[in-house]
Amino acid sequence: MNNDLFPLIGRYFWLVGIGFGAFGYLRAQRRVPARARDAATEDRIRRYRRIWFGAQMLPWLWMGLALLSGGARDVWSFMQLRDGNPFVTAFVGLVFALAVAFAGWTFAGGARTIVELELPVAMGSRFAGITERGAKALAAAGVAAVPLWIAACTLLLGPRSFHPESQTISADGYQTVYDLGLAGWESWTFPAFGLVFVLLGIGMVVFRNDLRMRGPALMRRVFPFLWLGFAVIWTFTAFASTYGTHRRLAAALADGEARVVEGEVTHFIPMPAAGHAMERFCVQQACFAYSDFVVAGGFNHTASHGGPIRAGLPVRVTYLGNVILRLEIAPGGR
Repeated sequence: MNNDLFPLIGRYFWLVGIGFGAFGYLRAQRRVPARARDAATEDRIRRYRRIWFGAQMLPWLWMGLALLSGGARDVWSFMQLRDGNPFVTAFVGLVFALAVAFAGWTFAGGARTIVELELPVAMGSRFAGITERGAKALAAAGVAAVPLWIAACTLLLGPRSFHPESQTISADGYQTVYDLGLAGWESWTFPAFGLVFVLLGIGMVVFRNDLRMRGPALMRRVFPFLWLGFAVIWTFTAFASTYGTHRRLAAALADGEARVVEGEVTHFIPMPAAGHAMERFCVQQACFAYSDFVVAGGFNHTASHGGPIRAGLPVRVTYLGNVILRLEIAPGGR
C-alpha cells in the first residue's frame, strides 16, 4: 500500500495544493469584514480576493505542468534544488517573483489598503486587526522565506558524503571515496536548519503587537515566546546530538576502535530517488543502511543520487555499528 501511495502523492500533490486553495477561496467568500459597508467596498474586496487566491494557484499549476510533462519526477524533486532542474528553478523563481510583487505593492501603499479593508479577514486569515507595520513585516517575511526555503532544502539534504574530486589511492590500490576524518562534521546542516525557525520566532516576538491573532489574549501574548523558546531548544539539542556523535565517531576512527570488513557488495537494495526507504547492502556478515535524507554522521550518499555503491562492487568498509566511517573501492572495482 505504502509503495503505491508515495508515488501517487509525489505525482499529484499539486492537485492537493489547488484543492486547498479552492477551498480557502470558497471559505473566504463567506467572510465579510465589518468595514465592507457598501457595494463599492465589497467589489474592491472581491477583486483583491480573486487576485490573492489566483496568485496562489500559479505555482501549483506550474508544478502540475512540470510533473505531467515529465520535466520533474515528483513533488520531492522540488526540494532537491541542488540538482539544477530548470522546471524546479522556474518554480522557485515564480514563487519569489510573487512574493516580491506582493511586498512591492504593500510597501507602495498596499499596507494602508490591507488595514482599511481588513483584507486578512476577507482572505479567511486569523490575523484580525493587523497594523500597517504588521502587514509590511509579513510582506518582507514572504520575500525572505524563499531564500530561507532554498537554504533549508539545501541544508536538509546536506553536502554530499561522496567526494570524487578528493579521492585518494592507498598503498594496496584501494581508492578512498569517503573518509569521515577528511569530510569533517557534515551534519552541521541539520542544526543549522533550526536557525530558520529561530529567526521566525524572533520576528514573531518583535512584531507580536502588530500581528493580532484571534484566540485567548494570554495565548496571543505567550505564543511568540513559546515558539522562540522551542526553536532555540530544538536547535541546541540538534547541535549537541549531531556534533557529539561526530566527535565520538571521529575518535573511534582515529584511535583504531572501528571495525573493518572487506569483500563484494551483496544484498544491495538501492534507495528510491524520492527517498521513503533506506539504501542497504552487506559485505560478508556486516550490513549497512543509510539515506541522503537521514542524519547518521557517516557515509550516506545513495546510488540514486550519484553514490558509488552497486551490487558486486569490491569494497573495504571501516565502520562502527551501522555507520560507515571510511569507504574504499578495490582495484578493478572502479
